[in-house]
Amino acid sequence: MAFYYLSPFVGTGLGNDPFRPPVDGPMGLIDLRGDSTDQAGWCLLRLDAPATVAGAIELGDSLDGPMTRTVSRGLESKLGLTLDSRMRLREIIVELLLRHATPSGDKTRWNRIQTNSRGRHKITLGGEVVYDAPDIRNLIVTDDFNRADEALEASASWSVSDVGPFDIVTNQLVNDSTSGRQTAWWDDDTFGPNMYTQAECVAFAALHGLIARHNGEDPDTTGTMYQFRNTNVASDWTLEKIVSGSATLLANTGSRANGTHRLEVDGSNLVGRNNGAQVISATDTAITVAGFGGFFGSTFQTGDPSTWDDFEASDLPIVVAIGTLAEADSLV
Repeated sequence: MAFYYLSPFVGTGLGNDPFRPPVDGPMGLIDLRGDSTDQAGWCLLRLDAPATVAGAIELGDSLDGPMTRTVSRGLESKLGLTLDSRMRLREIIVELLLRHATPSGDKTRWNRIQTNSRGRHKITLGGEVVYDAPDIRNLIVTDDFNRADEALEASASWSVSDVGPFDIVTNQLVNDSTSGRQTAWWDDDTFGPNMYTQAECVAFAALHGLIARHNGEDPDTTGTMYQFRNTNVASDWTLEKIVSGSATLLANTGSRANGTHRLEVDGSNLVGRNNGAQVISATDTAITVAGFGGFFGSTFQTGDPSTWDDFEASDLPIVVAIGTLAEADSLV
């Protein structure tokens, strides 16, 4: 059994009188102070036996037991928080260390969180694991279009700007745009701003391609997105942005080809790939918000549709720096 406390610090911080909790003996400790050179502040303690800790709030003997209203009010008073009285101590610790922010925005967390080499958050207190996050794995959405022939918008998870141009035909997506610009996007999941959209291009048509960071219903008026497609002469790779319906060419080069096309948007960097190889790139800062992934079509060659298969979209992988942390009760 263990016993938990929210404790103040004592001591001067000088010489043989360091800042410390007002209790002797072995303990687990997580420092909640924003500045470790200042005595003012609090720490979480884990003791193997009950003790009288001057000025502390007793948090009970279980991470997963219910918090009394007296305890939660004490925490609210000392830490300046508003807590749900139904929260468990384990949840409160995780909230403090991973997600808590002050309303003024001047403190994002009590301590800066770090991840280990697996991209995981882990909190220990006195050798006891309080929280161990699952491995970070991006949500990857896919559609192989292997179903009965139907309009794409009849399928779950898809929306279109215009009814008609996007259809599933013989287990593939056919885009036969007939008026203006049209978009189709996976609407179940909004990805982060750093994302990719990918699909196999079976047959290409002019001004058709992939989109990322897509927002807005109508690409001719309100739509905002980045595109990776070919030019209206059906020969060059093209990167383009549309902001509130206004299109701007960012780059074009080379000779397009069928294959697995992929649009990556990472910060201000845009990359178009075919079968894994980079074929075009550009930089732009006009569109920064998260959005959807999907397909784009236009009317340059009505009756000459593009055909696609094996759609995929997700956040780009997070690069985690691997560092060395001391053996201590801490954020790992």
